[in-house]
Parts: sequence; structure tokens; C-alpha cells
Amino acid sequence: MKKRIKELTHRILKKLKYFREEILNSHVKLSEDEELLGIYLNFNDSEDQSVLFTDKGIYNILLEKGNEFFRYEEIAKLEVIEEKNKAESIRITRKNGSNGIISIFGGEGKLREVWEVYRFLIRVTEIN
Repeated sequence: MKKRIKELTHRILKKLKYFREEILNSHVKLSEDEELLGIYLNFNDSEDQSVLFTDKGIYNILLEKGNEFFRYEEIAKLEVIEEKNKAESIRITRKNGSNGIISIFGGEGKLREVWEVYRFLIRVTEIN
């Protein structure tokens, strides 16, 4: 499973303009058995409102509110909540019914990067 998630990261996320594999400093503490895959930076000069990807799940980084973690195996439903050409948010619903929203601001029109992150999450949740 870990290998497949890394392959999907390489095939889908690495092509995105604001996705970075290298992170100098992060406000997220990973568990010892968790591997960092990269971060999607919504703002060049800040991690705020960014999404950090690991082999276990994603962290929605909200500096003022704290980080929210979505474990891949706990995701029940994914939904892009705006119209196609203006989309920038994905609602993630966990199997326990709780949910949260991540933002992906990059891209324009039909090429909104939120759709590629959505595709990545769909593929990863199919594995689990």
C-alpha cells in the first residue's frame, strides 16, 4: 500500500505547480512510522492553509486553528464543493461522520489543481 501511495504521489501530485517534495520547516509533527511525501502550498510565503501529504493521510495546516488530520483509511466520501471552473475546496467525510474541508487554490478554469488532488485522494482511498 505504501508503495502504491508513493507511486500515485509521483504520477499525480508532483506535476502540480504548487506541490513541493522538500520541506524545510513544518508545523506538523509526524509519527515515527509516517513518511512525508510532500506539501501543497497555497501561499508561497506561508504553510498556512497548505495540505501536507504523508503515506498515512493528509494534514490540513491551519496555523490559527491547528492542524486537522485525515487518515486515508478513515475517508468515506470526497466532494468538490464549488462549480467546476471555480473549484478550490474538497469536503472530506470520515467513516465516523465527521468532516472537514481542504483548500487547493492553484490553477485556472478547467485546469484547477483541486481536481488532481481530488483524483489522488480517490485513488488512495480505493486502495484502503
